[in-house]
Amino acid sequence: MRGARGSAAGRPGISAETAYLFRHALLRDAGYQLHLPSDRARLHGLALGIMEALCGGRAPAPAPPGSGAKKLSAPHGTDAWAEELAGHAAAAGDAATQRRYLQRAAELAESRYEDEAAARCWLRLADAGDGVLRGESLRRAAVVHLTSGRGRQAEPLFEAAIGILRACGHPLLEGLALGGLGQAHKQAGRIPRALEILEQSGELVRRFGRPAHVVGNLENVGSALLESGRAAEAERAFESARELAAAHGDRTGLASVLSNIGIVAMESGRYGPSERAYTDALRILRELGDRRAIGIALGNFANLLKTVGRPDEAERLYREAETIHREVGNRRHQGVVLGQRATLWRHHGRVEEAERLFEEALAIHRELGHRRFEAIVHGQRANMRMETGRFADAERDYRAALAIARDAGDASSVGSQLGNLGLLFATMGRPAESLPLFEEAIATHLRTGNRPFLGDHRCQYALALLAVGRVAEARAQWRQGLGILREIGEQEGVDLLEREMRESCAKAGVPPFE
Repeated sequence: MRGARGSAAGRPGISAETAYLFRHALLRDAGYQLHLPSDRARLHGLALGIMEALCGGRAPAPAPPGSGAKKLSAPHGTDAWAEELAGHAAAAGDAATQRRYLQRAAELAESRYEDEAAARCWLRLADAGDGVLRGESLRRAAVVHLTSGRGRQAEPLFEAAIGILRACGHPLLEGLALGGLGQAHKQAGRIPRALEILEQSGELVRRFGRPAHVVGNLENVGSALLESGRAAEAERAFESARELAAAHGDRTGLASVLSNIGIVAMESGRYGPSERAYTDALRILRELGDRRAIGIALGNFANLLKTVGRPDEAERLYREAETIHREVGNRRHQGVVLGQRATLWRHHGRVEEAERLFEEALAIHRELGHRRFEAIVHGQRANMRMETGRFADAERDYRAALAIARDAGDASSVGSQLGNLGLLFATMGRPAESLPLFEEAIATHLRTGNRPFLGDHRCQYALALLAVGRVAEARAQWRQGLGILREIGEQEGVDLLEREMRESCAKAGVPPFE
């Protein structure tokens, strides 16, 4: 420890500015431990008071957790040191002030998309409280993990929160915690279990919550239904949520639901309504300034633009979405966008770069346990490998995708992987092996309402039937498939298929299908 200097009057004394400056952290800690616990508590109380005085006084208390308040109170001069102040308050034995600053620190970190800091502060607040405060703090920590794609970390926190909030007799917060647990199960691909839990959540929020809570539940149920292939039921849930959000002025909920309506419309081949839904959702989200939601909606909109043959616009939106995902720490959707950008690059012949992006996307989905998206990326990479003649690699990817999609209960992905594996066998000159795969794929598409894949795979099935000499059946399947693709406006795909059909008919010695 440095020696004390003389006072300004020339007499020996101790300057407060230098009395506790240390040359080594170990010396500092040793000096600190020489104080009695009561003295250390007074020092921390002094530090707390001085810092608050320098920053404009004590920060106002935030709304109690679970009160329904959406935003932090007005900014305060202590905000930059809120977590540090909580530590001083704890060491001083001031539990109420500790809780005040921990909650402010957690909410501030959330508003800045600092997910690790937010989760840490919510967990510290849970440890510093009991009853509803502990249960709601655990729930909030779990929500932070969930929204950043870390569903595995969120699950045990939601489960603990549910038990505490149920014991405390707070049904609304219990319902919200159940909703979060349902979403975590959905992220992990456990769709039937997710739907069971979301139904329990819905019963509670409908009885004890506000319209915004019901909107959120309907949206979560719709998303789980869509992933399980029940598109018509999903759309009804989304439409109910949209009407409720609009009626009660819930613009945040409305924007989120519109983005989901864009997804279900796109998957059913209604590209015009899908684009309108995405455009409306993004307009509202930009007005609200919700960066995380903007990034997700941009990625979904880019998928549509890619599908309808507007690759340059899609690439621009993917890049903007990826920038936002990195900014807000949304690893889950960062992985999704990487996979989608890779599919664009393969269309432009940038195979090596696409391979790199696919690997990055797979690494993220495996890290986070996102089985559904892992299956999708395997399937996307298999498409590229088939197109470039790497048939053995493509088959391994399709089979991996199919196994994961079946395990995750993602019926839409199961259908697409089945049909694409059938196409691979047909391309390899094994049409007889492709037929049962196409038949199962078509049955799945009819059940899930995925019209773009239904049209494409019916046409590919027709060409496989033609190759094994079943001409009349082939012609009937072709007409049905091409009719669907024309109806939904897939003209580029129609042109390619018609060229392939004419070549196949000439090879088989039969008139072209008309």
